[in-house]
Amino acid sequence: MPSTGGGILGRLGDRFRGSAGDGKPRYLLVPLASAGVIAILFFLRLVFFQTLELKLLDEHFRLRGRHVPAVPVRIVAIDDASLEKIGRWPWPRATQARLISTVSNAGARVIGLDVILTEPEQSAEQRVADELLQRYQALGVARSGEAALRFERELRDLRERVDPDRTLATAIQQAPVVMAAFFSLEREGQGGSDPSTSLPRFGFIRLRGRGQGSLLLPTAAKVTEPLPPLAAAARKLGHVNILPDRDGTVRRETLAVAYRDKFYASLALQAARVALGVPDDQLVLDLQGAVQVGPVTIPTDVEGRMLLNFAGPEKSFPHYPAADVLSGAVSPATFKDAIVFIGATATGIFDLRVTPFSAVFPGVEIHANTVENILARSFLQRPAWVEVAVFVLILVLPVGLGRILVRLRPLSGGVLAAGLLVGLFGVAQGLFVWAGVWFPVFYPMVAVAGTYIPITVHRALTEERQRLFIKRAFQQYVPEGLVSRILADPSMLRFGGERMVDAVFRNEGTLDKFVGDAVMAVFGAPVPQPDHAVRACRTALAMMGELRDLDRKWRQEGKEPFRMGIGVNTGEVIVGNLGSDQRFDYTVIGDPVNLAARLEGLNKEFPEASGIIISEFTYELAKAEIEARPLGEVKVKGKVKPVTVYELVGLKPS
Repeated sequence: MPSTGGGILGRLGDRFRGSAGDGKPRYLLVPLASAGVIAILFFLRLVFFQTLELKLLDEHFRLRGRHVPAVPVRIVAIDDASLEKIGRWPWPRATQARLISTVSNAGARVIGLDVILTEPEQSAEQRVADELLQRYQALGVARSGEAALRFERELRDLRERVDPDRTLATAIQQAPVVMAAFFSLEREGQGGSDPSTSLPRFGFIRLRGRGQGSLLLPTAAKVTEPLPPLAAAARKLGHVNILPDRDGTVRRETLAVAYRDKFYASLALQAARVALGVPDDQLVLDLQGAVQVGPVTIPTDVEGRMLLNFAGPEKSFPHYPAADVLSGAVSPATFKDAIVFIGATATGIFDLRVTPFSAVFPGVEIHANTVENILARSFLQRPAWVEVAVFVLILVLPVGLGRILVRLRPLSGGVLAAGLLVGLFGVAQGLFVWAGVWFPVFYPMVAVAGTYIPITVHRALTEERQRLFIKRAFQQYVPEGLVSRILADPSMLRFGGERMVDAVFRNEGTLDKFVGDAVMAVFGAPVPQPDHAVRACRTALAMMGELRDLDRKWRQEGKEPFRMGIGVNTGEVIVGNLGSDQRFDYTVIGDPVNLAARLEGLNKEFPEASGIIISEFTYELAKAEIEARPLGEVKVKGKVKPVTVYELVGLKPS
């Protein structure tokens, strides 16, 4: 049944070759759905997907590795070795004062003290002086005359001279020190008091974009400052609040915190401000998404945070144990014109954070990275055009990939999809390393995977159904071993001889079979056709016309011409699926079939004829529409009675 069987096999061939077929529109629904779903997820910003996006950013850092800082930043580490030599933390104020003076005298440009000193310290001498004063006042000696009053003043002066906090305050005042403060960011009300340190020394006195800003700054409920004498001695104060992302990893510096309608700068930002020599009024918070430090503009996100461009894992900035600095083991030239941070790296002090490079990253080195980014202007940015580009990729990649995948085998499609994933990440890595741009490719990569996987699964299921169809269809006609070979190599289903077979189909005939170099066609079955004889004659003439065209082409190519004979007969035959349970075929049998075959061979005895011989039975039914020339009576093999035959010349004009 060629009108059905040929169509199915043709479509199967199209599917196997990956050419255009009726499956393509269905396949293209997958990428369209993928693009739509991922675009919605992109705008929803679900926490889970944002975390995965951040993990890809971490991979950019790890693949890039360590780079050499462009600014001399040093870390004086309160490390485990120093604690063993000097003693448990906190150290005496005199020791801290000596450490600050040593670094300052070495020529440090800025000293960031990443230690919050909120409790006073009392020395033994101070306790003795206090006890003497108490007893002196209790005895009433102070009322005995001028000499007694002078003695009381001496005791009070002695108490001041041996005050450890005063010693430390003096060292801080003589050095370019920025001290640490801390804000409590709990959501419960704002019950804290105003900071005792003036705003110009602690925060922003200039704002930009008020009333049209969109920053959602962290809001504090309480502030913890250093002791007033220490805070008064410092050049600036800055908060040391380090806020991790939702997965617990620190990737940003919180440049500003809102507290009681004012805004306060971070320790690292203040250190950069002092290093640049920027006046108070040139530290500007832009509420539309930036912080300006004199000539430097720092890009921020909607929460006023700066993406950190980490120099590398811990100790990418040189660490010097505090004990070695105090003992003189570290050359003073180490700190000349450097930005120096003094802070804890010992595990017992618990100032360790999770970063893209490490799960035990010292908090003091996060400040070092921030200052280096600001002074070197080596910012990691996610500009607005990146968001547009990502959204366009989410829409374009699935559709483009889907149109290609339907033309490829699953393995080739997998190689293409993998190449796209690697290419996307490679482009993002290049932008990250060479341009300092974070191009988040998580959603485009999901778009590629979300297109490839459904299409491949659908095609696998479809092809399995096709394999079953081929097996069921062909096991009726060929041995089981040959069916297995066809399933292994579907290209065996490709057909030849279409150009002459098309003539049969154009006249709605049924292609029965190929017998060697012969074609057997039937008209009037399985669908009755009143003009079946005329259709057969038209088909024969069309075939002969195709042959004449080929002959002309072959002669031009210097090839031998080809001769073909056609026999047409009309009669009653048996039609249907004939054969056994394992092998059967739709065909016709009967005496008229044998006569048609004899007429085809009879063309050899009439070499000057047209090559088409029809029987008297066909002629009688079609003579009103055909031109034919009698060839006489012939007696063919298997026939007792002669049959009158005709040469089919053409069709009568309509």
